[in-house]
Amino acid sequence: MDMDMDGNWLHRNDGSGSLNENSNYNAAKTTVAYAAALIPDIEATYSHGVDLASSAAETFCDTLAYGVPTVDNWRLPTDTELQTLVEVGGSLQSFTNFPYWSSATASTATHISVQFDAGTTADTADTDALHVRCVHE
Repeated sequence: MDMDMDGNWLHRNDGSGSLNENSNYNAAKTTVAYAAALIPDIEATYSHGVDLASSAAETFCDTLAYGVPTVDNWRLPTDTELQTLVEVGGSLQSFTNFPYWSSATASTATHISVQFDAGTTADTADTDALHVRCVHE
C-alpha cells in the first residue's frame, strides 16, 4: 500500500501506476482507517490470497516487508482485531468472505480463525490452510 502526502492509503490498479479511485480497495482504505481509530494498534492490513497453515501464516507475517516506506513489523492480528474489521467492512468485496488466521490460540494445536462474512470465530486445527491478513503497528 502506498500513502499520499496526507497519510491516506493509495491503492494502484494492475501495476500501471494510475490511482483507481472507484475501486473496492478504495472503500477498504476507508474501512481500515476507521478500524484504526477503533483499535489504535492497527495502521494497515495486508491480505495474502494463498491459504497457509497457522505456522506458515505466522512466518509469512513475521517476515513480510511491504509498503512505502517499507514496513517490516507485520504480525497476525488478534481475533478481536479481525472482528473489528469485519464489523466495519464485512460487506466490502475487498474483504473476501473466507476464514482468516488470528494470533489467538484455542489449544496447543488450534488457533482461533475469523470468518469474514459474519465475524464468527472457530477453533481451527493449525494444519488447516486458511487466508492470512497481516497487520502492523
